[in-house]
Amino acid sequence: MQRIQDPTRETCPSYDGQDYAVVRAALIAHHAGPEALTNKAAIEMLQALWKETHGNRVQLWEAQVLADQAQEQEQIRREQEDEEQQQSNKEKEQEERRKESDRKKPKINPFDMNQGIGDFVVPLPAAFAIGKLDRLEYIELDYFTPKGCKEAQAESQLNSNPDTYGLTHVDKVVAFQAILALKPSKNIRSDEELNWEETVMAKNSMIHFMSKSKLWPVAHIACLAEFYVLLETHPLQYQSEFGNKIIITYASTARREWIEAMKREEGFNLTLINPTLMASIAETVKDAARKEEIAQIRIAANTPTTTGSAHRSSRKCLQCYLPSQERESRSPLPSHRHRESPRKKAKQPSPRKPSGDLSFQSGTVSHPPGVCAVCLGCFKHNFSRCNAPLLWDGQKGAASKNNNGRLANSKGLILCFDWQLPNGCTSSSHKEKHICSGCGKGDHGAQMCPRRQKN
Repeated sequence: MQRIQDPTRETCPSYDGQDYAVVRAALIAHHAGPEALTNKAAIEMLQALWKETHGNRVQLWEAQVLADQAQEQEQIRREQEDEEQQQSNKEKEQEERRKESDRKKPKINPFDMNQGIGDFVVPLPAAFAIGKLDRLEYIELDYFTPKGCKEAQAESQLNSNPDTYGLTHVDKVVAFQAILALKPSKNIRSDEELNWEETVMAKNSMIHFMSKSKLWPVAHIACLAEFYVLLETHPLQYQSEFGNKIIITYASTARREWIEAMKREEGFNLTLINPTLMASIAETVKDAARKEEIAQIRIAANTPTTTGSAHRSSRKCLQCYLPSQERESRSPLPSHRHRESPRKKAKQPSPRKPSGDLSFQSGTVSHPPGVCAVCLGCFKHNFSRCNAPLLWDGQKGAASKNNNGRLANSKGLILCFDWQLPNGCTSSSHKEKHICSGCGKGDHGAQMCPRRQKN
């Protein structure tokens, strides 16, 4: 749109000069009124027309001025907003940098001047265990035992910086999480390997940290607490020598299945103790105990003794303990009695090549002489009850029995007991436990250890 120049300073022409004579003559000639238009009247008509046109131009100019002022004010407002936005962005950047700097600074929360330390300090488990609880997952009780908490504290002091992060999957999304929360502790035992006292202490600590996490529903925590109370007062603990072991195994099995079932949306009431499952677990525990005792007696039966009667005594105990089918297939004796019968001295047969079979002939073995898996001695003693802290020669071995009666090395690793026996262990699921209890090497067990007592 064409802009209008300021018309307020313009003056109306006189229209009486010679310059306007033609215009005046045209007005007079074309006048259609009843009376003739005079020259003066033509001048007045031209002046009135100018004033009208001039007034319209003044109005348009004034409107243009107002529009210019509004546009200028809008421009100023926009510039001010831009400047304020830039200032705001600058302040935000400065605030972000300040917050980032504050985050990197070590912090400590305030304390209550009127509050003292509590009567008991709950041992803190590994960050890995706390993370598993926060994810509502199953976690081994050993993380909450005093031993597990102590090992977690030692590992946290020796391992990575707590600010070190690693990648993990959270709800099908890759996320960063502290390394200590991703790394399980070393030498953690399964629930079945704990004794009853450790189980009770650990479950109390676990329930305490479940409550502190604020993620476990109150009903779930109450159900788990009631579950353990029912097991603590279960009559099986007082009716069987393996009662504690059976209850511990049932608790571990049921608790794990409880959590897994809820993930499958098949949750059940944990406090409803299943007698059929309890009986099945009881039979499994007893069977495992029988097999372990048989293995110990087999070692004792193959240990050379100074008198034939002592060896025959070991032979008879094993013969009595073996199941009837195995006793009949393995026993070279025509009849088996506890009462000693006089025998004539017979010429000893020549040694045969080692085999996996057992031999009960006096003075004859089908593999290297059996030694105790704990002290590596072949002298007469109860192998299954041996708790010697040192080897047969008074030297320190690579392993000894821990407080739970399990064979463990100096680092607390539970060794495979079958690996120490004459027939060894063929399982590949725990090769890290195939370590000699005498010298600590992994290519043989106690029976072939160079440090064993030799005949």
